[in-house]
Amino acid sequence: MKKIVNKMIKVNGKEYPCRILMGAMLRFKRQTGRDVSEISPTDTADLITFL
Repeated sequence: MKKIVNKMIKVNGKEYPCRILMGAMLRFKRQTGRDVSEISPTDTADLITFL
């Protein structure tokens, strides 16, 4: 079985779990009309929208 690794992000000194879920992918597609695989690693706006 594959082990799920939970990443954490820190906002204002507080840590939150960060993981990719299907719901986030669907929501990104509905909001932008583009697939998650089209996000450029340097496009901050798209990365924030996806998070």
